[in-house]
Amino acid sequence: MKSITGYQLNAELKKALFLTVTLSACFILLSFITDISLGYSLFLSTFFSFSITALVLKKSFERYINVLQGILNSINGAVVVKNYDGDIIYSNDIAKANLTAESNNTTNSIAQNKKIMDDHEEGKKYKIKYNRYHKAKELSLKVPFKGMDEKLKIFEFNREIKDISFLKNTSHLEKIFEISEEGLWEWNKVTNEVFHNKQWSIITGVTTSENTFSEFISCIFEDDIAIVTSAINDMLEHGKIYNVKFRVKKASGEITWVWDRGRIAEYDQDGKPMYIVGIILDITTEKRNQLEVERLAYSDPLTGLANRTQLETMLEDVISSRKNEHYYHAVLFIDLNKFKMLNDSYGHHIGDKLLKLFSDRILDCIPKQHIFSRLGGDEFIIIYPRVEQKEKEALSVALDYSKNIIEKTSTPFLLTNDLNKETIDYDVSISIGGIVFNSQEVTPGYILQLADIAMYKSKSEGNYEPKIFSLSRHEELTQSNTLALEIKSSLKEGNFCIYLQPKVDRNGTTLGAEALVRWHHPTRGLLSPADFLEQAEENNLIIEIGQTVLEKACEMLQKWQSHAAFSELTIAVNLSARQIWQKDFIDKIMHTINSHGINTKKLTLEVTESILIEDIKGTIEKLNYLKSLGISISLDDFGTGYSSLNYLHQFPIDEIKIDKSFVSDITSNKNTAIITRSIIGLAQSFNLNIVAEGVENKEELSFLSQHGVSIFQGYYFSRPLSIEHFEHKLNKREHLVGTST
Repeated sequence: MKSITGYQLNAELKKALFLTVTLSACFILLSFITDISLGYSLFLSTFFSFSITALVLKKSFERYINVLQGILNSINGAVVVKNYDGDIIYSNDIAKANLTAESNNTTNSIAQNKKIMDDHEEGKKYKIKYNRYHKAKELSLKVPFKGMDEKLKIFEFNREIKDISFLKNTSHLEKIFEISEEGLWEWNKVTNEVFHNKQWSIITGVTTSENTFSEFISCIFEDDIAIVTSAINDMLEHGKIYNVKFRVKKASGEITWVWDRGRIAEYDQDGKPMYIVGIILDITTEKRNQLEVERLAYSDPLTGLANRTQLETMLEDVISSRKNEHYYHAVLFIDLNKFKMLNDSYGHHIGDKLLKLFSDRILDCIPKQHIFSRLGGDEFIIIYPRVEQKEKEALSVALDYSKNIIEKTSTPFLLTNDLNKETIDYDVSISIGGIVFNSQEVTPGYILQLADIAMYKSKSEGNYEPKIFSLSRHEELTQSNTLALEIKSSLKEGNFCIYLQPKVDRNGTTLGAEALVRWHHPTRGLLSPADFLEQAEENNLIIEIGQTVLEKACEMLQKWQSHAAFSELTIAVNLSARQIWQKDFIDKIMHTINSHGINTKKLTLEVTESILIEDIKGTIEKLNYLKSLGISISLDDFGTGYSSLNYLHQFPIDEIKIDKSFVSDITSNKNTAIITRSIIGLAQSFNLNIVAEGVENKEELSFLSQHGVSIFQGYYFSRPLSIEHFEHKLNKREHLVGTST
């Protein structure tokens, strides 16, 4: 279907054609009635025909151009046509009134248009855009084309829209933005205004005003302002993507975690950011979940202190920090003494209460910049950074610091049993070992290992004095650790054996023996317990050593049961505290006895008074069970421990052993003699067997025999013997009185 303008143009052309034909006929006729040549007549005819047509067409095009100009001027927007160099070829009235050559021929604008023209495709329009949150919104259309001269040009249409309903009528995006759970925003850098949807206000707590950007900055949580402003500056100055997570504090006091992202949407004619657009999300729930995961990963769930993973990270920071390189630092290893006794006596819930109260008390007495961590169980670590710049002073300060902690924690802890509302006034003692260092060549694991060894040295001495070492003494500390590794290796290789020290009557007749551990060291030869037992205790290897001794003692009893000369002999085995405290202690004893098929009446288990003090309830139950199997229980080192009289009537004891410290003085010290006679009388009153150990001469034997002792051990009779040597003497039926070889 043709346009109206098309019909009008055809009519004008028909008129021009009619006049041209008529005029041509007149000139031809004129050539016949005059002497004008036919060729000249045709020339005149053609000339006037084209002139008339041109005049007609010019008049028509002027009319149509005026119509088109009127249409373009009536458009509510600026229409501009530019050439490739940015020169304005055409502009309508609105464009002339609002757009100047200076404002439209900036380097930025020319470059943008050239890029569109260079990339142009025939008939393709280049992006319609509008800035959603300006007060004055702009609709822009750019179309590149080639003119009749085949040169690239660009058509621009720009419209300022003050009525938002125009956009709403043309798109449903606004409605989508309003119901979105994301906060959408645009920051006018020139006016400093922030335009946004409703969700943005809900998330940030910032209400619409004339200066909302300043309000937005003021609502950021104080500790996070620096990271937000830094991210904004990086975007504005370096064009980086704005991407930051931070906290905002609402007027109600509520703290919200948000994730804010944005980028520069438009630059001004000088290349400076004008508009920044972005999106903000409420990530409070996700952040809380993340923090909880991190807390579980890096914190001790009971006390809230840093756990081992976090501790090693923080210790690594202390070691590697250059600002600390001229300072000595201290790492202190703390262990609660007799903690297991509390757990076993009152339950783990009481033990947990003590650990929390202990942690709180430590936190109250150390500076906040010091790092306090729980490794697990009853073991804690303190990192004391930047103690002093000289080693000697650092050692002294760390020692005083440790003593202060011991003093602060020595006050009894009041513990309430939630099950029966019983109140326990519990005394706590702690062992502290520490290492002072300033080297950056060490690892956190190595420092913790040395501090652990130092703590065990403090614990083994039993005087609750802290032990602080410098890194220069690491060989002294690691020597015991090396020994522990050798003990482990020898246990696997079966290098531990037993020697037997005879137990005899007053005539020297052998009644049995005490099994004493010996170590066939790969390079140092045969070692006695004095050479390795302390390290075994410190490194918890005493349990495996004790089990080895029990196994070998039962092997001997099994062997002796089939020989008449040995079938009546008994063997005594020492039990360590750590063995008895094991949950599977009874199971291991039963398995060993049953696997060897021994007569339990020939087995005696020796315990010390200190073991009885450590775990009263548990020890009573276990010893009663063992005694019900026919096993004899002997109380070793009687009189050297705690309240011996208090325990004689509580425990299922068959025998007491008078410690050699009494025996060695009975002939030279009146008081010792009196005490020894009292011990003997007391044991007799309870119908207990009495063994005197450490008998080394005839006078001691005579005194003890006169006062009722019937079983003896000591060098006067025999040193500990290898199994072969022991059996050899028995086969020869040798009496051992006065033969200590």
